[in-house]
Amino acid sequence: MITVGIPAYRCRDILWLALDSLAAQADAPPWELVVYEDAAEPAGEGLVRQYEEAMSSAGCTGIAYGYNKERQPLSAKWRQIGHMAGSASELTCLQGADDYSAPDRLRVTWNAWCRHERTPDWLHYSRGYFWDCAGGQMSIYDRTGPGKTTGVGMALPTTVMRCLPAGEVWRGCDGWLQAHALAVSGRSELKICELPGWAGHLYTDGFNTCSAGRFQQGALGMHGFTPESGLGPSTIIPAVAAHRLRELRPMARRNRLRVLRERMAKAMRKERAYREQAAAINVTMHELMGEWI
Repeated sequence: MITVGIPAYRCRDILWLALDSLAAQADAPPWELVVYEDAAEPAGEGLVRQYEEAMSSAGCTGIAYGYNKERQPLSAKWRQIGHMAGSASELTCLQGADDYSAPDRLRVTWNAWCRHERTPDWLHYSRGYFWDCAGGQMSIYDRTGPGKTTGVGMALPTTVMRCLPAGEVWRGCDGWLQAHALAVSGRSELKICELPGWAGHLYTDGFNTCSAGRFQQGALGMHGFTPESGLGPSTIIPAVAAHRLRELRPMARRNRLRVLRERMAKAMRKERAYREQAAAINVTMHELMGEWI
C-alpha cells in the first residue's frame, strides 16, 4: 500500500488542487491519504473529507488528518505523517499541497517500486512543469545532470518515514529526507529510481513562504528552471482546474507582496543585529588596544 502524505501550511485556497488530482487517480494500487496541517488559517479536515467518496473510487482506503495550531518545521510534519501512516504502508509519496499529480502517478510509482523489487531508497521524476500563480508564467524544472539528486513527484520507503530523526529543518527538507534514506539503507550511495512520464504533473509556487521564492528562479532560469513562454496550465491539467488556478492570480499577487514584506522585515532585523554586533566588536577592539599599547 502507498501512503500519500501532504504537509500543509497556508494552503486553504489551493489545497483543492492536490486533492482534485488524487481523486482522479486511475488504476492505482491501494493507497491512503495523510494530511498534517499547522498554524493559522488551516484548510481544515472538512475540506479533505469532502473528497472521501471520490478518493475511495480512485483506490483510497482511508484518510487521516492531523493539526497543530503552532507553526511546525517541515521536518516535524513529515515525522508526524510517518507516524500516522498505516501499518500496511510500504511506500510514501510526497505530495505538495499546491501541486497537481498526473492521474497515473500512484500507478507509475508503485509499478516502478515493484519492478525494482522494492529496493529503491528514493523515487522521483527528474523534470516537471512549474506554474507561477502570481506571475502567470510557466517554467520547466529540470534536475537531471551530475549532482542533481532531488527531483519532483518524490517517494521513499515508509520504513524511512517512520524513523525520521529529531531536529528542526525548515528548508532543504528534501535533501534531509534523502540523507536519512541513505543512512537507513546502509549503502554508500543512494539508490534512486527515475520515474517515466513526467509531463502530466504541474507544480506551483503556492501560497506559503517555503514555495514563494521559486517564482524568481522560474523567471530568471535559475537552479534548474527554464521559462517556457506560450504554455498555460490547461495544456497539462484539466480545463476546469486550470481555469480555477488562473482565478487565484490576484490572491497570489497579494500573498507574494506579503511574503516579500516579511522577508524584507527579516533582512532588516538581521542587518540591525549585525550592525549592533559590529559596534560591540569595535568597542572591544579599542579597549584591548588601549590595554596593550
